[in-house]
Amino acid sequence: MYLKLSGSDLSKHYILHDLRRAKDMLAREKEINDLLTAPRLDIAASKRFIASGTHTRSTDMDDVMVTKEHNMRSSTDASTTN
Repeated sequence: MYLKLSGSDLSKHYILHDLRRAKDMLAREKEINDLLTAPRLDIAASKRFIASGTHTRSTDMDDVMVTKEHNMRSSTDASTTN
């Protein structure tokens, strides 16, 4: 403000370079902090979740979720009727 009132050319003043550099550094710091606080995937938990979902359930012909026992019972029933 002082420089503007005194009639100095602000476009060529050294303080603007320093202000721009400080602004860039603050933006870079914010970017780094955002990357560090981003949510992370718990790979072990996701593997357990997928494994438990795929080993105990399957679908029948109508895309209805059934257990392995139901699946085995229906396959044995089909083989005895033939």
